[in-house]
Amino acid sequence: MTHRFKVNTENVNEYGYRILTNGIDIDQYLRNPVVLFGHVRANHDPTRVVGRCVKLIKENNELIAEIEFDTDSDLGKEVEGKVARGFIKMASLHADVKESSVEEELLLPGQTLATVTKCKLVEISIVDVGGNDEALKLSKNLKEVTLNKITQKPKK
Repeated sequence: MTHRFKVNTENVNEYGYRILTNGIDIDQYLRNPVVLFGHVRANHDPTRVVGRCVKLIKENNELIAEIEFDTDSDLGKEVEGKVARGFIKMASLHADVKESSVEEELLLPGQTLATVTKCKLVEISIVDVGGNDEALKLSKNLKEVTLNKITQKPKK
């Protein structure tokens, strides 16, 4: 059984930035499409992998993932059960930021940080509570990244 998740939209998230879906490079991720729980890699422990992404598509400025859970593992079976029963409904991506912009034409109302225009998908996680509808986690070269603050007012 698989489950579909919206992994990214181009809306401003609770942190004040947004990611352009067409700028997400998925090529490397598709070679090893792991799904974790809560972005936890705990010393590269393979038991933290709860599933795999069997299909990843970009449509209508959204990134949609079809996920198959590893029900032969205890954690995978537990997470899949919570998803199937509707207790967990969110997915989140970990993106390695390559480029961002504070150009006015890329800003939306409420946005306080730069728009991520290019990034590399590192992993997808199922999350119990995301910081926003997209629950995005960002890095640059696998280190925490700080996006530029916007100094001009976004278009209305």
